Amino acid sequence: SVAWAMQMHMSHAAKGAAKALPDADAGKRADRQMRKRMARIRLNLHWATRRGVPMGVSLDGAKGSESAAFIKALEPDVIYVIDRGIFSFKCLEELHKHGSHYVARLKANIPFAPHQQRSLSAEDAAHGVVSDCTGYFPGSRNHKAPQLLVREIVIVDPARPGNHAIRLITDLLELPAHIIGLLYQQRWQ
Repeated sequence: SVAWAMQMHMSHAAKGAAKALPDADAGKRADRQMRKRMARIRLNLHWATRRGVPMGVSLDGAKGSESAAFIKALEPDVIYVIDRGIFSFKCLEELHKHGSHYVARLKANIPFAPHQQRSLSAEDAAHGVVSDCTGYFPGSRNHKAPQLLVREIVIVDPARPGNHAIRLITDLLELPAHIIGLLYQQRWQ
């Protein structure tokens, strides 16, 4: 399952009408005024990747967080694939409570304290796995981290321009690292 959220600000027609005004500054002002009056909504979509169908859909106002909307829709015995915009320590705690698993992309600024480095197989290396280790989140003054043993897998996609590394975190401790990467990749398939 994939947690996917997007935010809609205004219709394309409204944007086009603002751009059609003769004065560029007036168009920008009109655009800002329309944004203030228009309602903001977010579509929360939980997608079943194996079946290729939605598991759940909900609409929220722009004030609620993506993470909170995700937590409301959690189900037991599901592997959730979570993008970095939805990731939170609260999500990890709730997933653990629900008996579900996760593969989540981490933002670069979230610290991870490695405990044990895991060896990589030839197949892991062939799929771009750079490192695989277990450890904990140290948290911060403002964000208490759950004390759960998790796994950080760093992958470089050879097909991506610039070969940017991505950090994945999971509670699936027994699966090969390259399978975790393939699970995350399914988010776009």
